[in-house]
Amino acid sequence: MKKSFIEKLYFGDILPVERGFKRNARLYKKFKISQKEHEEMLAAIPKEYHGIIEKYVSTNISFCAESELAAFVYGVRYMLRFMLDAISDKLDDFSDDEDLG
Repeated sequence: MKKSFIEKLYFGDILPVERGFKRNARLYKKFKISQKEHEEMLAAIPKEYHGIIEKYVSTNISFCAESELAAFVYGVRYMLRFMLDAISDKLDDFSDDEDLG
């Protein structure tokens, strides 16, 4: 029986936070290569090891996602510090008793 979109979303087959990519994009091609290699690897090893491989892949994906998020947060914090420093330098150009006229 084919699942509806709502059923796929409910059962976790579709993750709303994942972003899609175009079929001709370089990232999509890399994804398809990775998926093919993963399937070939699973076919080459005994079934009792599939769970271990899946755990490793899942952990590796989580690690990469956390690393990417940490790098993004670091970049945003650096940018905000830079902007605050630039703004504070502009505010300190004139002393309080200096005549601006």
